[in-house]
Amino acid sequence: LILSKAISHMCSVNGLPQASIALDEQKENSYACFMMEGPDVYHLNVESLPIDSTCEQNVSIITQQYTKCWSLIVDPLDLLPFWFRNKKNAEIVCIKDRALLSKKLEACLTAGQCLVVTEVYTHSLMRVTPVMDLIRNAQKLATIKSPCKLQIDGKEIECKPGFRLFLITSDNMSTIPDLLVSVLTVVLFYPEKKGIKDLMLNLFLQKFYPKVYSERMKLKESVFDQLVSLRQLEADMLQVLFKEKHLDESRVAKSLGNLSSAFDDGIEILVRSKEQLQVANEITLSGIKCLMNKMATILNDVFIMARLSPLYACGFRQTASLLLTIYEQIGRSSQSEDIAAGLTVIAHHHFFQGYFESDKLVFSLLLALELEAIEGRVFKNEREFFISPFPGNKYVIRGLTHQQCSSENAPVFNFGKRPFDWMTEEQWQSLLMLASHFSWIHDLLDKINKDNKETFWRTLSEGLAPETLPIIDS
Repeated sequence: LILSKAISHMCSVNGLPQASIALDEQKENSYACFMMEGPDVYHLNVESLPIDSTCEQNVSIITQQYTKCWSLIVDPLDLLPFWFRNKKNAEIVCIKDRALLSKKLEACLTAGQCLVVTEVYTHSLMRVTPVMDLIRNAQKLATIKSPCKLQIDGKEIECKPGFRLFLITSDNMSTIPDLLVSVLTVVLFYPEKKGIKDLMLNLFLQKFYPKVYSERMKLKESVFDQLVSLRQLEADMLQVLFKEKHLDESRVAKSLGNLSSAFDDGIEILVRSKEQLQVANEITLSGIKCLMNKMATILNDVFIMARLSPLYACGFRQTASLLLTIYEQIGRSSQSEDIAAGLTVIAHHHFFQGYFESDKLVFSLLLALELEAIEGRVFKNEREFFISPFPGNKYVIRGLTHQQCSSENAPVFNFGKRPFDWMTEEQWQSLLMLASHFSWIHDLLDKINKDNKETFWRTLSEGLAPETLPIIDS
């Protein structure tokens, strides 16, 4: 961008036609845009990868050609093997198939190709001699400029430049052996919720609305092709400006004028293509937005639960496939909101059964809070209070033993002492703490011992299922 501005300034000073410099209005000064060119970053969106900034940055680290380190990719959702299969210069092999691993390793070394090893368990990897021999020579192999010979698993193999090794694991990053961390670039490939939602939408359209999916992908390809075309025009303009020191000014002006005109036309086509894609996305999401939000939330929470125990780990495509099957069983004739509600209940029941008793409530509460948040019924401060209660500053509550940092104009309330002998002071303080945050409980506390509701409050305090009681009559 800086170079383009400098060239534009030079053109204006010398009276030459100025080319447009904004290839992409949304281009940011991100790490991904620094490591990769704009069209290449955009093409990640066409390659069945999550569309979010975190994944774009991680892919730019993995694919950059100038790294001296190979990559150990922590991919808990098993997303990257599918992406690597579409790469022309990459061979994929599962580490469990040792005979095929040795064969493909030798073939990739002699051809200067990339080798992708999947289902890697990092501690058992230390006992896989061919791979460890490679890793010990990683620095040398990553920087060679001409063929060389190396001893790999007792065999002398001729290695050509261009060979790169990618190891894909689902292990926890904290358990990776120090030797691997010191030699390899460790990358955590985990999408944001936005990326999960986009992947889920692609699978949903691919299965139930293939025509819509195909049209959407064609529009994305059209935007990408236009970005590539504009990149080439920019390169041609630079070549005209710098290829010779003594060029006829009229010839330079004419060449730049033609290129600039073609560039401006390309910008117009790019803008139209992006507008068409945006309209297509809005139309596609208009009837299924609620459903996609809930599917993405369920998926995200299931993946979060996997952090509690490796026994809960599951791949993205298997989990998404389950949700699509539930959707298919419910039926596509119902309203989107009804399907979303039914899918949530069935999916919760299915995953709930697979967790230990100690983790079942965690999953239910996590999912409930997230679903209520996307509906706008639970806000950040309420979720924070639920997880770790703390005194609020919205209302001053007399009798609250916890120190409050409230403003001078905050309303003051006094609900007296604990109303029942069986109620502990800790329980009463919890109610007062709620009152320092939320006004809906004030009327309840005012009437706590006036409406003959002691049985209700005792059941709420000591019952086995207090969450089923209606707190407010209405």
